[in-house]
Amino acid sequence: MKVKLAAETMSNTVALAMESQGRNDTNGTVRFIKFIHRVFDCLNVSRPNQGKKGKKELCEYTSPTDWRFEFLENDFVRDYLERWEAEAYATVGIRREDQNRLLLSKQTIFGWKMTVKSFVTLSKELLQIEGVKFILSEKFSQDPLEEHFAKQRRKGGCNDNPTLEQFGRQELVLNVMNSNLITELRGNSNRNQDLNLTALDNRKLPKKKR
Repeated sequence: MKVKLAAETMSNTVALAMESQGRNDTNGTVRFIKFIHRVFDCLNVSRPNQGKKGKKELCEYTSPTDWRFEFLENDFVRDYLERWEAEAYATVGIRREDQNRLLLSKQTIFGWKMTVKSFVTLSKELLQIEGVKFILSEKFSQDPLEEHFAKQRRKGGCNDNPTLEQFGRQELVLNVMNSNLITELRGNSNRNQDLNLTALDNRKLPKKKR
């Protein structure tokens, strides 16, 4: 699933629509969606003054004591994910594999914990450096890295297991071509399409006089 589609699914709009049905059996799902929506906003602040419209989660980070650090580490990871995990494994009368089915996958839980811990720790340290006025959480993104390796795969063609030498040659070509190798728009990375970095100039070079 693409990130944008997942973000639309895990949105307050969906949570409110489910709440309006008045079904008790979806309370847990509604709470999960609301948590993910709020966490997603906290980790996707893309520009200064983005939160001026009233969405406090989208304000730029300006202080090591920002309330969102506490929300991410304590409310989301410790009080929600870790408690959910503990309750699932405390369930008696079912096998371990069935207990695992009551949870997100181990990889997902570990990924959330690592993402939150890394972002919070690094952001607090950066905000204590003189001259750092604010932090935009969206900039902590692996999209540029994914775009780069997408270009590597395209240069490799059908060779999906390049040697170190082949990888190095392709890297040299990419450095020469810079951004002129277009990446797929269908991928998961959120490329900035406002920057026209992929336009080629096909004008002929003037001939030198003999």
